[in-house]
Amino acid sequence: MGKSYIPKDKVFAVCTYQLSSAPQKFSNTREKPTVFYKNNQQPVLNIEDRNLDNNFTCKSPANILGSIIAFGAGLALALSGPVGWIVAGVAIAATAAVLYTVYVHKCTSPLSKGQWHLTHSSVRINGKIAVTGASLLKCGTGGILTPFFSEAAAKQAASDVASNNRWELGLNIVGSFAAGLSLPGAFSSVGAATTIGGKLTAGGILIRNMGAGYVAFSVLAWGERGAIRGYHENLGELKDSETYANMNKVEGNDIIGSPEKPDDLFQDGTDLINPPASDSSPEVKVEYVQKLTAVWKAGGLVIDDIALANKLDQLAGLSKPQLRTNPIAIELMQELSNPNKHTDWKNSMRYPNTNRMNPSMVEDGRAATAQSYKNNLKELGKKGAEGILFLLPFVATWFSENARASLAKALANDASDVSLIAMEPLK
Repeated sequence: MGKSYIPKDKVFAVCTYQLSSAPQKFSNTREKPTVFYKNNQQPVLNIEDRNLDNNFTCKSPANILGSIIAFGAGLALALSGPVGWIVAGVAIAATAAVLYTVYVHKCTSPLSKGQWHLTHSSVRINGKIAVTGASLLKCGTGGILTPFFSEAAAKQAASDVASNNRWELGLNIVGSFAAGLSLPGAFSSVGAATTIGGKLTAGGILIRNMGAGYVAFSVLAWGERGAIRGYHENLGELKDSETYANMNKVEGNDIIGSPEKPDDLFQDGTDLINPPASDSSPEVKVEYVQKLTAVWKAGGLVIDDIALANKLDQLAGLSKPQLRTNPIAIELMQELSNPNKHTDWKNSMRYPNTNRMNPSMVEDGRAATAQSYKNNLKELGKKGAEGILFLLPFVATWFSENARASLAKALANDASDVSLIAMEPLK
């Protein structure tokens, strides 16, 4: 199937890294082109032309700058108490302002370091290889720019890509803030050491764990990207998409890449691997399963507290004779005979009776259950937050991959109306 050539200002560009929700147009870099489309104002592009009519707002600098500021805000909050809270609030507000103004990405320099892929095999324009609608421009920051001939398809692709990239950026900022907030705790073992040798040992262990964490999380992210791309190419809507397959080949999937944000460097390897004892091998553990199990357990305790509180509320105000024959009281007495049930309640009883329920036992049970509910609800929130923070990098990766897939899907609705007419013979 033939592909149209790319004239300046005629073909739309959508970038996998863009945060702005509108497409731009491909433009020329050469100062004096001599091959034009229909008139003397739309040069036909070749591999030397790596430019746009307007800049994109790019997720790459936004990710770096936003994550660093969020990390600093979290660290200030952890270290300084009320003063840190003020600093953190100012930093977070500054993040929003900076992301809106300062980080607008100048595409010209990164694109000049980029490269066109899947170019025309034989046709040259002004002595350089031509590019077509099948070509992909890989930017120096890592994004892939794809040609669109249909404005409607380009707008849909740009909107979908930008939405996914904004979600990714937001998750990375939250993760970096949490990393800054938890960093002092990670260094507590070093500070707790009483000797220089102990501090060096604790510091070495901390560096080892963080290095192992960076490698482990990088490998997991590599596997996630590979699984998502494999699904789209072999089972999903994009299994027949030549563009998506080409994007994957051009962009690649590195196992270990350079860090992109602060929390990449502060992942604790012990989240995934228990350090080995002197006579054993490292024990691999699936941390997110453990965290989700802890969330499930804490949630079950909260539900149990609510159920017990409802039963005790129905017994409140009843006399001894009424409690003696009440079916709920009888049921609870049977449960109290189990040594593993209602331990907080049993420990708080002022006047326990192993044979029958009395009003003081009901009052003590209601107070103990209310306190247990508060404690378990707090633990549920803590475990839930830990589980969510652990999963944040992988959710962010999903949004990043979905941005790429959205672009490829939108290309299915693209159609070219370019009919190339050269003003002089192609060289």
